[in-house]
Amino acid sequence: MITNVNAKKRVLNALRDLILIKSETTNLSDNQKDVLLASIRSLKIEYIRLDGADLNASYSDIADNLKSAKTKLEKIEKERIEFANALITATKILGSIRSVLLLVA
Repeated sequence: MITNVNAKKRVLNALRDLILIKSETTNLSDNQKDVLLASIRSLKIEYIRLDGADLNASYSDIADNLKSAKTKLEKIEKERIEFANALITATKILGSIRSVLLLVA
């Protein structure tokens, strides 16, 4: 089990490595630079978050929260697809009713 102390050390090591890559590498494409900077920003944010966390707690708690959020987002996505399909079906039905009403009128 990874504690927050261990996670903080790993994040700091990864952050150090990325900063070294950024400072020592000169032939990066613009896209590679953007990805590198985004990664550094993300690790800085995670390090700051871990700095205020209970250092004896398990880092797996964070992973569990991420899994829970992913599951909820997948459910929302599924519901949106179902809603879109229901709207398409309703539109088709209303179109058919309109055609019938035009014939009757």
